[in-house]
Amino acid sequence: MGILQIQLKHTTMKNISELNQKEYREFYSMQELVNTIRQSRKVWSWGPHAWTKISSKLLRFKVNAHRHKGHIYIAVNGADYFDIFLTTTRGRIVKTFTDIDISTLIETIDDEIERIPEYVDTRTPNSPFKKLGKNGFI
Repeated sequence: MGILQIQLKHTTMKNISELNQKEYREFYSMQELVNTIRQSRKVWSWGPHAWTKISSKLLRFKVNAHRHKGHIYIAVNGADYFDIFLTTTRGRIVKTFTDIDISTLIETIDDEIERIPEYVDTRTPNSPFKKLGKNGFI
């Protein structure tokens, strides 16, 4: 699999070190965001650790999820939405998401790094999970 290049404000980046932090806003409530993210059970399935504030504009943490093992960077863009960068541990950008609303931040990351087809979605009305017996078997 080759390097996935992203187009971000007229700059093709291959490595997170090329990120122009001037394009991003300061996190005024970074600790609040970290606390909110860390409270989600879904997030803990990713094996998050090494939470790091990089300058005042980037949050980085390492994950060991089903489909991504590396770092996740989160930044607030000029439109007050989040940009998410999935990178290797050496900083090579694997995938990026832009303009993500706070209400879908965790879902967006989870869908990309952890969710596998075998997972059952209990949010849907016809979920197979609802057909399981008391002991968890069909």
